[in-house]
Amino acid sequence: MIRVQPQLNNLKLIYKYAGEPLSINNALDCYQYFQRQVSTSIKTALLDLAPKQISINILLKLIFLGFLKTDLKQPISSNSPIYINQKALSLLEFSI
Repeated sequence: MIRVQPQLNNLKLIYKYAGEPLSINNALDCYQYFQRQVSTSIKTALLDLAPKQISINILLKLIFLGFLKTDLKQPISSNSPIYINQKALSLLEFSI
């Protein structure tokens, strides 16, 4: 099932960002932002988080890590909705 498009292309895309560096400040900025947002587009998140130096690379890294979610059955674009993964959020809150 993973070979079904656009899922495969989406997984290849986010995998490219697996090695992207992620600072604790970037993670905390995204955590705080997405706690207030139910769902938003990638484009809106980038505009809102630009003052915090959050780039598309960081958002795609967070999708790769499972901290953020999007519908991988639809091609990832700037209009793709992204939201916090509640399971990842509960793990993060537990570890803090």
